[in-house]
Amino acid sequence: MGMCEGVFHKKCAAKLKGFNETELCEDCQTPVKPQSSINTDPSKITMEKVLREVNEKLAVVHKMEKTLDEMSNDISFYSAKYQELIEDRDKANNRIKALEHRNNHLETCNRALEERVTWLETKEKEKNVEIVGLEDKDDVILENVIQQLARKLGVDDGQIHEIQRVGVKPAAVKPATANKQNEGRSSQPRPRPVVITMATRAARDQWLAARKTIKLCNNDVFENGNKDFIYINEDLTKYTRNLLWTAKNELKPTYKYVWVKEGKVLIRKDDPADAKIRVVRSLNDIDALLNDEK
Repeated sequence: MGMCEGVFHKKCAAKLKGFNETELCEDCQTPVKPQSSINTDPSKITMEKVLREVNEKLAVVHKMEKTLDEMSNDISFYSAKYQELIEDRDKANNRIKALEHRNNHLETCNRALEERVTWLETKEKEKNVEIVGLEDKDDVILENVIQQLARKLGVDDGQIHEIQRVGVKPAAVKPATANKQNEGRSSQPRPRPVVITMATRAARDQWLAARKTIKLCNNDVFENGNKDFIYINEDLTKYTRNLLWTAKNELKPTYKYVWVKEGKVLIRKDDPADAKIRVVRSLNDIDALLNDEK
């Protein structure tokens, strides 16, 4: 009952001195501050006070309008800048796409040129054989040594057009201590290869066919006790030689057989279920084969 609308326990209300005297709780006894508004008390109203209060309110409204105008201008400015960024981004994307297209075109042209150069180099070497492991002696005539080698192989030395050693001559080294593993073998650095150019490709093929049935060492040619083997190979281009070396190192043991024929790198698995002979034309082919095995 009374002016206070609060609800209290009777025993709790008895302890509140102010409640017993006024029948109001503390919240009801606290005066509420009036909201800021224009004073309309007739006893205190004057024209000056009304105008001052109205002007203060209008100043606040004016300030808010000015702030809104500034915010609107800022929004318009940043909106224009954002649109410019969108346009610049679209232009940049178009330029990037054009450059990517041009780059792809140049890469295609470059691959075509590389293949063309490789083909021309291979064509130039198609009549050549490379002799590896033949002793490099200054006191012998190389032509006579090659003729002796041809007789040992049973091929016609009359088809030889040119003979030359290639590469830089290595420096001599001290003889190694003899043991069972290197006994009878030369302790000198590996000799430079010899490139023989034949008159015809058929003559070149005779040398390559003979190597499959006849294995020779330096002692067979020089009769000096040197048992280092002599190898007869196709004369490969630098690109094909690097491709062959990479294929042997990267693809084995998955592809047990890696060899070269007619300037092409060939590989094959030691698997009756997959006896397909594959051609490796580039380093990209090697990467693709490695990815297929993962």
